Amino acid sequence: MGAGGFAWKVWMWADNGAFRRIFSCRVTACVDGGLRKAMLIDYLPIVILMVVAAGFAAVNLTVTHLFGPRRPNPVKLSPYESGVPPVGDARLRVSVKFYLVAMLFIIFDIEVVFLYPWAVVFRELLAQGSFIFTEMVVFLGVLMLGLLYVWRKGGLEWD
Repeated sequence: MGAGGFAWKVWMWADNGAFRRIFSCRVTACVDGGLRKAMLIDYLPIVILMVVAAGFAAVNLTVTHLFGPRRPNPVKLSPYESGVPPVGDARLRVSVKFYLVAMLFIIFDIEVVFLYPWAVVFRELLAQGSFIFTEMVVFLGVLMLGLLYVWRKGGLEWD
């Protein structure tokens, strides 16, 4: 290996069931920060991508600001909300039902996110037994009970 040096390798589990070496590095002199330089050089493509993305955004904003048409008129300068002209007070009281429905949507949306990883590994885990299927049926059953409870209590109605 050489005096004062060492080698390290990064292994990854391949699809064919064997380990595969994806990165290998030999560092012989790391007294002056050679290891740190060898590891930081791996981040260079990411740094270049970030600089190019920031530069692209800055150039686009500058060019449109300098060369874009400016024809202000009262219609363009007036504020609007979703294309509807503002009428009345902006501090209008909103029903609590709106927030309840929004929170219910977020809760059920987050719960559905748990279904995607399960669906990806379903066939592999089903080969080990039906426990994973039973657990997901129980999970979906609890979600359905929650949805039925909210529905019966009128939490999804907009009065």
